[in-house]
Amino acid sequence: YSDYREGDCGCDPNMLKSQLVLAAPASVELPAEIEFADLSGKALVLPSIHNGLRTIVDRIAARMHFTLNVVVDADSIHAQKLIARQCGCCMIKVFHTVAEEIEKGEISASRIVNPTIHRRVMLVTTHQRPLSRAAREVASRIECILKQLHQ
Repeated sequence: YSDYREGDCGCDPNMLKSQLVLAAPASVELPAEIEFADLSGKALVLPSIHNGLRTIVDRIAARMHFTLNVVVDADSIHAQKLIARQCGCCMIKVFHTVAEEIEKGEISASRIVNPTIHRRVMLVTTHQRPLSRAAREVASRIECILKQLHQ
């Protein structure tokens, strides 16, 4: 997928767009927004270095001439949340992955700014051959699930 060739694919580039947040147990007070540079002193639970989110935040930190204080690498979202709760650490997450816990008052979160970082979910299909009935059904169900998450 490319912004320059948007007409060449069957996709909805705005299926789900979510901003990165700094999340922590509710007992940790966080401001509404936090500068990316201020993450340098936070103890973080992040996915391993091969994860796309980790790659993005590590590159931004390197451009800003600091390294993130990653105390635990955990690829499972569930494991990250559990470790953060037990250790009082912070996580860098896409908002929709912690929205339910924020609503329940279990997790607090700050929007990360300067830079603001968004993650997108896209469904891309080909125009070279028609989609099978099964593929159309899967695409339809994915769209319904993402619309529910976006509400």
